[in-house]
Amino acid sequence: MTLQASFTQRQVRLLTGLVMFAYITIHLVNHALGIVSLSLAESGLRVEMVFWRSPPITLLLYGAALIHFWTLYSRREWKLPRIEILRLASGFTFPLLPIGHAVTTRLGDTLFAIRPTYATIIANLLMAGTQGMQLALLAPGWLHGCLGLWITLRRFHAMQQIKPLLVALVVLIPLLAAAGFLLWQRKSLP
Repeated sequence: MTLQASFTQRQVRLLTGLVMFAYITIHLVNHALGIVSLSLAESGLRVEMVFWRSPPITLLLYGAALIHFWTLYSRREWKLPRIEILRLASGFTFPLLPIGHAVTTRLGDTLFAIRPTYATIIANLLMAGTQGMQLALLAPGWLHGCLGLWITLRRFHAMQQIKPLLVALVVLIPLLAAAGFLLWQRKSLP
């Protein structure tokens, strides 16, 4: 049995989606660390960068994004319930929003060895007046991932039992990330 035959398209979509959802979740949690302190958020950023920017993990992340999109492209059925339409719409809009941020931070690091810090990122966002957009960057990806996980796991009794906790986390994690970001912004103002 080949590796390709051992995974269904749905399983591949779930696995690749989990990789990207882990990235988004870690990013949001790291922003939330700013509630405690800017230095903790900076430390979290350094750990995050060491992990996600290592060559094998970078390949895994970018490969997951490419394969995840391919599974959507090769989808055979497009008659979908509303929750699936919302999930797909948020998934389609997500890559369009953070591309500028990703290009400036990732390419700046890769091509020019510019190591971003939260302090410099916030200062740049404030000068450009794009701090509001920064808060909205991860929302479509977060929504897409949460809906994808819920659609996949909702049939399990345990998931139905903890549904209120999951809804709270879906709302709380981005709110804490926004609060952490806004606190950094306030501390960065002269």
